[in-house]
Amino acid sequence: MAVKDIFKSDNPFNEMLTRVFNLLELNLLWIVFSLPIITLGASTAALYAVCFQMLDNRETSIFREYVKAFKINIRPSIPYTLTLLAGGAVLLSDLHILGTGEGGASGILYGCCLALLAALAAVFSYAIPLLARYENSFVETMNNAWRLAASQIPQTLALLAIHGLPWILLLKVPGIFFHIFWIWIFAGEAVGAYLCAMILRPVFEKLK
Repeated sequence: MAVKDIFKSDNPFNEMLTRVFNLLELNLLWIVFSLPIITLGASTAALYAVCFQMLDNRETSIFREYVKAFKINIRPSIPYTLTLLAGGAVLLSDLHILGTGEGGASGILYGCCLALLAALAAVFSYAIPLLARYENSFVETMNNAWRLAASQIPQTLALLAIHGLPWILLLKVPGIFFHIFWIWIFAGEAVGAYLCAMILRPVFEKLK
């Protein structure tokens, strides 16, 4: 490759570098817009909306597109945020209580709670991207989400692996997690959403 080719806008290296900086900007926007907690659903839906645009090569200004998607989803996302936070809080509390218990019954209930937590994560791995991609009611979106989670098993497992990797590292190998913590803070959520969008895009294409 000639030196002059490096500076061309359509150069693969420049395109990759641009994509990296876009993801860094996206991750920062997601963190800032998620701080009120109640806006978590809207900020994540906006994150996926821009990721889908990046995959479709339709993004212009990352900041402008993110804020636009955030404003669109701020009100529709509230039921998703409340459901996810409430369900997650209850199941994590149960896991903490059952984890301190002894006996076969506690072990069985602990396993059931883990399965329910995985199911909740699987459904919302589709629900929030569906919210970002389509205009449907909360009930319709959640119905579509659990059907997709149950029918697209390989994709669902891949989504769970992407979302669950940081938590698995934190719980099982905290030494490795804290070594990559700052990388995750600066880009982790956006990179994860981008990878998930790559998995979900062909799945959603079949819904048209």
